[in-house]
Amino acid sequence: RIVSLQSMHPMINKLLLALLFICVVTELAGQNTLRFVHLSDTHIGSSTGADDLRRTVKDINENSSIQFVVITGDITEFGSDEEIKLAKQILDSLNKPWHIIPGNHDSNWSESGSNTFKRIFGNETFAFNAGGYLFLGTHSGPNMRMSPGQIPRENIVWLDSVVKATDDKTPIIFANHYPQDSGLNNWYEAIDRLKTKNIQLIICGHGHANRQMNFEGIPAVMGRSNLRAKAEIGGYNIVTIDNKVVTYTERTPGIETKPVWTTLTLTDKDFKSDTTPSYRPSFVANAEYPEVKAKWTYQDNSDIGSGTAFNKKLVFVTNTSGEVVALNRKNGNPKWKYKTNGKIYAMPAVAGKVVVAASSDNFIYGLTTRGKLIWKVEASKAVLGNPLIDKD
Repeated sequence: RIVSLQSMHPMINKLLLALLFICVVTELAGQNTLRFVHLSDTHIGSSTGADDLRRTVKDINENSSIQFVVITGDITEFGSDEEIKLAKQILDSLNKPWHIIPGNHDSNWSESGSNTFKRIFGNETFAFNAGGYLFLGTHSGPNMRMSPGQIPRENIVWLDSVVKATDDKTPIIFANHYPQDSGLNNWYEAIDRLKTKNIQLIICGHGHANRQMNFEGIPAVMGRSNLRAKAEIGGYNIVTIDNKVVTYTERTPGIETKPVWTTLTLTDKDFKSDTTPSYRPSFVANAEYPEVKAKWTYQDNSDIGSGTAFNKKLVFVTNTSGEVVALNRKNGNPKWKYKTNGKIYAMPAVAGKVVVAASSDNFIYGLTTRGKLIWKVEASKAVLGNPLIDKD
């Protein structure tokens, strides 16, 4: 049979329309699929940290399906200025957006008093929207000196403000270096806030292993370290979210993408009516000493990581916002604040009409007991030790 070209036109048109429909559906499906890298524990400063990260960055850059990168802490080995700058230099080679938070190794031994990370990377938290999800990330602490992990108070205040401004239906993915359990001093301060909204997934690092977890009914995933450890090459995870199904696959840079190692289904959460008991710190010891009562309390918007000094009228406090704060000794009301340019971990000292405070901005300050600067002395590095006044 001979078919005329004229009779072919309707068939060709239908075929073209069908192909166009398939292309549109495929494109829309692609738009609903979120694919990002979960990178963690790069430990720049360790023997292979920098080389392992460079290899991973090159591999990510060659994958056009990846939309962005989330890095969940322990970026460096010792938190030194040199290590942080090198990490930033390597990560700046990424050709995709990336979002980063520090871990305990970035603050435990920091020569800058944990100021350099924020100065170099721009922040210690992140908040961004992707694929209909709100991604939130906070620092895990600690405040140096090998203390336990603890989300900084200023990060909790920030998280509180973001969560309160978020619609109840918006699905949230939360990132922190630590697993959100009692291994982190104040895990419940983050969890309780997140559970007032639609928290659907938590991602973390710290354990250097791939692991599916669950924190108080919230699905969670720990991602492996980027370090090669005993292998020849390190690795990272590629995360895909497609129609509320999350899959994690481990990638060996330049070699292979391994089979999916965990799958989770994300669902809308409403914990407001949840009566499942969750472990919380106990303050039962307070009841054992009923004669001890708080006369007043003062809640700061940042961490108070040191002792206090006082005279007859005032109590002097320092905080990690870099402030020296004077409180009324009778009722705890703030009388004045003096702001420095670095976090303060040192206890202030007072003698006569002079208050002395050491800041991680490399200065020691002499203030009047009314909060006015008398003098300041520059040091070569962050001053983290407590000042001591010789004679009144």
